[in-house]
Amino acid sequence: PPLLRRSVVDARVYRPLLLGFVARAKLTLGWIQDWDAEHTVPISELYYVGGINSVRGYRYLSISPTQRVRSVDTPDSPIEEVATGGDKQAILNLELEFPLFPTVGIRGVVFSDFGNSFARGSFHDPNVSYSMYKSVGFGFRWISPIGPLRFEWGFPMDPRRDASGNRIDRPVDFQFTIGNFF
Repeated sequence: PPLLRRSVVDARVYRPLLLGFVARAKLTLGWIQDWDAEHTVPISELYYVGGINSVRGYRYLSISPTQRVRSVDTPDSPIEEVATGGDKQAILNLELEFPLFPTVGIRGVVFSDFGNSFARGSFHDPNVSYSMYKSVGFGFRWISPIGPLRFEWGFPMDPRRDASGNRIDRPVDFQFTIGNFF
């Protein structure tokens, strides 16, 4: 039998506007569940959010439920936060793309992203308002001879801190990829 059951909704809307502007929205919802008590979802199949293809401004796959565990199996070992993955995810991407240098295929983009992955049995994350991590940013897209290139700078609106108070997220996160997003 299969080891998991996955349901995914991926909805996209494009709206051409005046002067070559294009408004886009993308909603991604996902839910994964164990096949049965003996066949649980492997950690590699759970949801982790963040990065240029989900919530820009946060490191790649860095948004996930966590669990506090000891680094080694002794009572005096330090306790660390370990990403465990979620069995549900919700991501909303909104962007406005516009021509910058049309003759060479360079377009600009401004965006706002919202998303999170949720622990088993929960649709709530007490660590962030509205249970969604939010980011805003801008970027450039170039239809180059090797394919579409994306250069994007994201600003996390809900910066996280570790147990020691150190920032987990950079104030600005630069991300680059080859290929389209929407």
